[in-house]
Amino acid sequence: MPLLRNATTALLAMLSLTACNSNYPEPKRTGVAITDYYHDVTNAILTETIIKDSYYGQECSMSISLNRQGKVTDINNVEGFTPLCEAGMTAVFSAEIPVPPDEKTYTTFKKLVIVFQPQRT
Repeated sequence: MPLLRNATTALLAMLSLTACNSNYPEPKRTGVAITDYYHDVTNAILTETIIKDSYYGQECSMSISLNRQGKVTDINNVEGFTPLCEAGMTAVFSAEIPVPPDEKTYTTFKKLVIVFQPQRT
């Protein structure tokens, strides 16, 4: 459901959440730590995401910033279906995103764009 786009390295990653599909690829296989961390971020946000029927077919994108401890420090540039955006922001702020395992992983994920696109399966 949410798509992650790294603003600094253009890494694309799809957060494949329940009841959501996408045409976006998973992250490039740049390393085990980055791929594992991508899945950890996906699961953390998935755990907190609540999808209502009215969200299907809608979209919301937002830019997020993470600190070195994996905490969300900022969400901005929020665009899209307002109720879905509100649910997405709640999920992102509530998610227990783990500490990135190394500096390369942190650098890759510190600035992201997340796109929520719930689709029925």
